Amino acid sequence: MPTSTTSNFPAMNRVIHPLNRAIRRLRSNYLLAISGSLLTALLIVGNTSVQAQTCTSTAGFAHWNFDNANDNEIDNSSGIPPSGGSGCVGKVLKRVDGGSNSVYNNTPGDVDSDYGPVCKSKKSICTGTWDKAAVFERYISVYITYPKGVKGKLSGITFCEMAMARTKASGGFGNNNRPENYRVRLRKRVNGGSWSVVWTGSARPTTKTDWTGSSSNPVPPTGWGSYNSDSDGFTTQSTDGTAEVEFEFQLSAYQNSDSNSSQEIWEIDEVDIEGCCDPAVCSPTNKLVEWDFDNASDNQIDNSSGIPASGGSYSGCASVVFKRTDGGSNSVYKADENSGDYGPVCASDRSICTGTWDSSTPFERKLILRITFPAGKAGRLYGLSFCEMAMNKTKSGGGFVTNNQPEYYKVRLKKNGTIIWTGSVKSTTKTTWSSSSDPAPTGWGNYNSSSDGFPTQTTSGSAEAVFEFEITAYQSSDSDKSQEIWDLDELKVFGCCDDACVTPAKPSAVDVPRCGPGSVNLKATGCTTGTLHWYATSTSTTILGTGPTFTTPSLTATEDYYVSCVDGLCESGRDVARAIVNAIPAKPTGVGASRCGPGAVTLTATGCTGTLSWYAGPSGGASLGTGSSFTTPSLAATTTYYVNCVSSASCQSTRAAAVATIQTCDCDISITATRGDCDATTNQYTVTGVISLTNTAGGTATITDGSVTTTVTIAAGATSVPYTLTGLNSNGAVHTISVNLPNCGTDAKSYTAPAECKKVCPTGNCFETIIRKN
Repeated sequence: MPTSTTSNFPAMNRVIHPLNRAIRRLRSNYLLAISGSLLTALLIVGNTSVQAQTCTSTAGFAHWNFDNANDNEIDNSSGIPPSGGSGCVGKVLKRVDGGSNSVYNNTPGDVDSDYGPVCKSKKSICTGTWDKAAVFERYISVYITYPKGVKGKLSGITFCEMAMARTKASGGFGNNNRPENYRVRLRKRVNGGSWSVVWTGSARPTTKTDWTGSSSNPVPPTGWGSYNSDSDGFTTQSTDGTAEVEFEFQLSAYQNSDSNSSQEIWEIDEVDIEGCCDPAVCSPTNKLVEWDFDNASDNQIDNSSGIPASGGSYSGCASVVFKRTDGGSNSVYKADENSGDYGPVCASDRSICTGTWDSSTPFERKLILRITFPAGKAGRLYGLSFCEMAMNKTKSGGGFVTNNQPEYYKVRLKKNGTIIWTGSVKSTTKTTWSSSSDPAPTGWGNYNSSSDGFPTQTTSGSAEAVFEFEITAYQSSDSDKSQEIWDLDELKVFGCCDDACVTPAKPSAVDVPRCGPGSVNLKATGCTTGTLHWYATSTSTTILGTGPTFTTPSLTATEDYYVSCVDGLCESGRDVARAIVNAIPAKPTGVGASRCGPGAVTLTATGCTGTLSWYAGPSGGASLGTGSSFTTPSLAATTTYYVNCVSSASCQSTRAAAVATIQTCDCDISITATRGDCDATTNQYTVTGVISLTNTAGGTATITDGSVTTTVTIAAGATSVPYTLTGLNSNGAVHTISVNLPNCGTDAKSYTAPAECKKVCPTGNCFETIIRKN
């Protein structure tokens, strides 16, 4: 849950941590009995320099059952106080348009003039006179005020309503000219500025009922109508806590036409607002306490009570004192040039004139600013700031006297009496006031401990903690001059205070990698009741951001960040979240290839220590394949492919191009033929040879000799392919052998076949004849 904030409303500091629990209890207590509908809450969301979690709206955020209301209280300037709800906002229900109003009492057996219907509990309000036809000319107002430093939401309004045919007046019945319609709207204003309408509901008919029985024994009706802005187009409102914001629900009943009847009464009961509020996140810009000295008196700083603070959020959870006890002289300057106390002021109407700073020892003389956080109250200090000036002359007794300007000043902090921080030596801002008739100088210097190495201080509330800022001015050597004056104004202490809280558990951060330089979106979980704070180191007090995610600045190398869970002013330990910057691989080298005519092309790439991945385009698209080579599908035209290198961390290089070129080539083909001898067994022979090619796209070549054919597969780009043709009959004739390759051409060669070599008689039909010579 967010930490406490700057506010001028003391109640705010007492509700920070019990708030959500209280609102949950109120939710069950103030559900409307007639419909179970919830009255939408009015809420202001506080926001400072860092973003905070948003509270959850609940019923009962502000509730009126009128059980403690008195007749005509609604018409008083203070209005009717709520009967329940959150303490972090101001709320009141009243009427200022002059209508007549009283309270009905439904005490059993009591039938006096105040006896009447109630929606749920003991009392309701009887409101009139609703004699106008103009809506919002007369109305009941429900105000919800969120002080600066409180954040929240407003989700709507619900109530019971009734318009009876007769009303009880002076102990008897009187006719009631019932209002015909009613409407609800919401107005808003910021820092007391102009009101603006932010939502208007639709026109609704009043719920018309009647009493039964006699005036001495009446039976009040129970047929109440119910209104719920959830069904009337209400849009949740929010405010960020940077300003005071007031919301006003206006409930208006009206006639169809103007009327002057004596009784025009409308009954209202169980008004409920659903909403929530939380203090804004405590940040270095929150003013815990400030002194502008506009209400300060001469020498008040030397009194035991010191100068009272003029603002800040300390009330209710810390006590503050600004005083001086070392015997130095002090008074107050005023911006009024007709005053004997006339002198320079930094921003508002007065400043303080402090002296005598005659010592050369820092902190031998000093101003003391004490902040005490009692046990049970947590606190945080971010430091302080002020305006300072040392003039060459000062006004004393109506005239000028020379001022021995203090040369230096320092600030330090004690905690429970021990010095825990000392700022650096600063030179006073020396100015000139040359004549009493001249305006007082305006050249103030500004001090802010945020630039002086101040370490943020936090106390958990387990025990009382007393912090003392000591502010000193001094000379380079001891002096005994009568005037050694230093002027201060606009003194502010930054921080916040709150009820003590239980230290939340440490959140869990997630390491997030990225490829190459750039920002990283870190994430953390495990802070369900507080706000996640991000830091650059494990001990830094500078909040880089809040919430479950944090985007780093652009990084060129891996960096560690830290995240904690802050609940109120209590903070968990910090978990580390690593923003990992992985190197992007170098772009590989793509190697193209070509072929003649349509077909597939094999591309290659080099220069990658990871995995080569192939794509159809220069960016985007799915990978077509991986590895050092990639074979394209059949291509009819030259096509460019792309390849990148993917590292083990899944980082990808830029893509290199590899071109698959489809050339339009003139293909040449020729054939040679070498005849073999006749085989006497078969009377056949074989021809062998070579097919020679140029610029071939490949394919199947057919070799033919008469009726004998064979085929040979030709690879794309082949230049020489052997062939063999068998089964040719020997006949001594001239033969022609040809080759044909589609998309390339043909060629032919002639040769003479061998003569027949077959036997004289067929096998099996010859017989042996022996011839003998005598």
